[in-house]
Amino acid sequence: MKGVYAATMVLAMLFVSQVFAANLWYDNFNDNKLDPKYIVKYDPQEAGNGAKWVEEDGVLKQTEPVPGDATYCIIEIPNAPEAIGALAKIRFDDYQDHDRSRAGVGVWLDPNDHYNGYTFVIHNRIQNGDVQFLNDHRAWDNAVKANFTVDVGQWFWMEVFIDPDKGEIYGKIWLDGDQEPKDWTIKDSYASFGTPRDPTPFVGLNGGSGTSSGGGHSTASFDEFIVFDAGGPQPTPVSLLGKLTTTWGAIKFKRSYYR
Repeated sequence: MKGVYAATMVLAMLFVSQVFAANLWYDNFNDNKLDPKYIVKYDPQEAGNGAKWVEEDGVLKQTEPVPGDATYCIIEIPNAPEAIGALAKIRFDDYQDHDRSRAGVGVWLDPNDHYNGYTFVIHNRIQNGDVQFLNDHRAWDNAVKANFTVDVGQWFWMEVFIDPDKGEIYGKIWLDGDQEPKDWTIKDSYASFGTPRDPTPFVGLNGGSGTSSGGGHSTASFDEFIVFDAGGPQPTPVSLLGKLTTTWGAIKFKRSYYR
């Protein structure tokens, strides 16, 4: 029995270490209390009414239509690898066609630059909307883009990954309930649009960028937020850096991943 117990413990430790190597943060927002680790209050580069991040009904919501730019709910990942990604389920709760109306996921956010960074967003429209990379306040990646259609109130997934070894950034988008695409929706050299940014340990959810002077507005909700390294993302029974109450039963999706 001791041998069986020891073997079981070794397997358990190996499994946990593999999970740790893939998922760096996980939040399903089911406790309806915004984790104090999140950074949600800071001075945006372009003024609005200020972002209003609320965790309720099992999701995270950005409820201010004109929050300013940039607008993120940000998590700092201790000892983050430079190659890092983010995955989230997203729903627009309100949308007016405009460049400022958007939602997505961002990496390498810079606290010394109003948390601007590399962002993968859908914007302009949500019927055949533009799906693009943005080097915040430096340049859009207009050489590589895709189109995507989603309705207000309909959940969809967005995923971004940035790899300094390859010098590339990757993005994927699909409707909730559809099969996840095996291939990336778009990918490009992140040095090809705007002055290249240095890696940072800050990752975030982009909840719109309507400004008081620029027009446009949107609000959005988020769920199943995962920050991952090159080995992920993977479903996880316990988030080692996040909420220890996360269990397999709380995972709301099943997926396979190809890197």
